[in-house]
Amino acid sequence: MIDIVNQINATQREIGDQAVATGAGRSVLLRRVYDAPIEDV
Repeated sequence: MIDIVNQINATQREIGDQAVATGAGRSVLLRRVYDAPIEDV
């Protein structure tokens, strides 16, 4: 269970407002950094 918590905590999250076709919407941006070359990810 601890590994799952560490994985969630390693993810950067941003929540914001975003216009969509039907009006106002919300957006979620999830970002994760890995200490490895892109070829290894």
